[in-house]
Amino acid sequence: MKLAPKGVWILSGGLLLLACFWIIGPELQYRREVRRYKIGTTSTAIEKEDGTHLNLQISGNILPEPATEDMKRRHPAYYIRTGCAEVVFNDYYEVIHVWKRTPLLRLMWRINSDWAAD
Repeated sequence: MKLAPKGVWILSGGLLLLACFWIIGPELQYRREVRRYKIGTTSTAIEKEDGTHLNLQISGNILPEPATEDMKRRHPAYYIRTGCAEVVFNDYYEVIHVWKRTPLLRLMWRINSDWAAD
């Protein structure tokens, strides 16, 4: 049995390493963002800590009148999208959820939705 030339092995190893970085890199970035956006932290505290301005976007969800204190604490009023996460804030500008948006997770959603459609 004859083995492939050394250059083919180096190229295939490099492609494998690149694929691993494509999968693991966004996961590591997401984990850093989860540490940065802790649940219950206000947007002003995050801005002071990082020295950057958060461009909060309105989510479009409207609370029914009269809104109770508990409803305002759980209501997703604002959000920001970072590289690999979507951070959701309530009416008091506190972090209430951090959604994962990595390429690997989006691929898995696509596979699951195709599988469920069959």
